[in-house]
Amino acid sequence: MKRVRIGFEDVKVACLTDRENVTGATALLFERGAVGTAFVLGGSPGTRGMDALFIPGGSAPIYGFVISGGSTQGLDVAMGVARFLKEENIGVEIDSIKLPTVASCVIFDLFIGRPVPPRPDDLYKACLNASKEIPLGSYGAGTGAVVGKIFTARYGMKGGQGYAEMHINGIRVGCLAVVNAFGDVIQNEKILAGARDPKTGKLADTQKCILSGVVRKVAHLTDSTTICVVITDATLDKIKAHRVAVMAASYMPQIIRPAWTVYDGDMVVVLSIGNKKADITFIGTLAGMALKEACLKAVLFAESLENIPSCREIGLGL
Repeated sequence: MKRVRIGFEDVKVACLTDRENVTGATALLFERGAVGTAFVLGGSPGTRGMDALFIPGGSAPIYGFVISGGSTQGLDVAMGVARFLKEENIGVEIDSIKLPTVASCVIFDLFIGRPVPPRPDDLYKACLNASKEIPLGSYGAGTGAVVGKIFTARYGMKGGQGYAEMHINGIRVGCLAVVNAFGDVIQNEKILAGARDPKTGKLADTQKCILSGVVRKVAHLTDSTTICVVITDATLDKIKAHRVAVMAASYMPQIIRPAWTVYDGDMVVVLSIGNKKADITFIGTLAGMALKEACLKAVLFAESLENIPSCREIGLGL
């Protein structure tokens, strides 16, 4: 297992990995809260508790952000994080109580393993062991992630979760990515993981398939998503955070082709946890670089599960 360390002082990560059901969840815990925005690019997001991150909307901080498998059934897992934060007396102070505000979103991973969503109690237990380290690949919310689904998930390849961090000129920007894309993951025009031809098992190239007239058999099915959570210690209000999210999102098509489809719930979330001053364009550029590297790591460190091969298994990755 490859792990990377998160460099932000007041941020911890809890990962629930369920290999039996091939699903999981990843929670970011913010001891002092985080403010920002969510930018939705795909056609089918699944979220809960995101009001504070949308424009227009409130500006209250959140203290937990959860990405879960299990599709909409997985949204309940965030209650495990809320329970943990309440016990730790962490949350928005309202008169004599503290409200543990938690935002969450999901990926669809029900086609491999068993269609069982992560459980709140299990993520609560993971929060008790939260740390500064994030496992890469087929762990946490990336456990059941698959990319390249034009011929359905059965003929795709493993996606996963990744994390990358930039620290330049005293500003730190990190990105947690869970890659469960409809399209292929590419690097320098080379496909690392993606759709496989049902007859030959070889890479099919989703873009070429689309241009040649291949149509998704179940057109209404929205079983794909790439979710990227950008964290920075620079000061951002919601408007500035939105601009950073837009800039970061522009790097997504460099690594996923095609991105932002009707089958995807693609989203970029930008959260500020610090008070450092920095140019917005500088932060947005760092965010884009971190996003791209995190998406790459998600696939490069993925493991084969349930007859879905990884890029390492077939010699396309590390």
